[in-house]
Amino acid sequence: MAASLWMGDLEPYMDENFISRAFATMGETVMSVKIIRNRLTGIPAGYCFVEFADLATAEKCLHKINGKPLPGATPAKRFKLNYATYGKQPDNSPEYSLFVGDLTPDVDDGMLYEFFVKVYPSCRGGKVVLDQTGVSKGYGFVKFTDELEQKRALTECQGAVGLGSKPVRLSVAIPKAMTRIQAATATVIPSMAIPRAPCRHMKKLEMMLWKTPCHSWM
Repeated sequence: MAASLWMGDLEPYMDENFISRAFATMGETVMSVKIIRNRLTGIPAGYCFVEFADLATAEKCLHKINGKPLPGATPAKRFKLNYATYGKQPDNSPEYSLFVGDLTPDVDDGMLYEFFVKVYPSCRGGKVVLDQTGVSKGYGFVKFTDELEQKRALTECQGAVGLGSKPVRLSVAIPKAMTRIQAATATVIPSMAIPRAPCRHMKKLEMMLWKTPCHSWM
């Protein structure tokens, strides 16, 4: 059954032929490309849907070339891909993520994904965080649909080698929405749970109690 990927950050000159050639240059075969246009003006909306023969092919392509330089693009661009919800309901299944630190510059999204999916089949993606110039910041995130596999990976792969040239450092990644909730809670609950006192030591204690470091999925 055919499956599609969403592709964004397109320039107006990037038509169906350009997109197809770009994928072919990367060694990927697409069945069709649908450029989305403004219904009133007919001007390209800056994104498209790329159809593949099946879901496995689409997923492999996503993890292999997402974030890589886009061949022939002027100015320079990178593939900006994601799972497509075009024409179907989005997947609302829960996701469980891990923060992966101490990544060397050679590690990309595909390598990160492959490292985990070989042992943990519920791994659904890897994302290396890049700076504005496209250089790795040295960390990334992996997502799982099975919480038990996420916990296993956290334990079994802590300090593992084979991904880049350094042992990986893992911790649980907390979704951004949850960190916002925690931050809001932390500003409200202390005033209710800890008596206010004109004491500098008490204020320091209050800050220490409610300061919870965490990594957020990007």
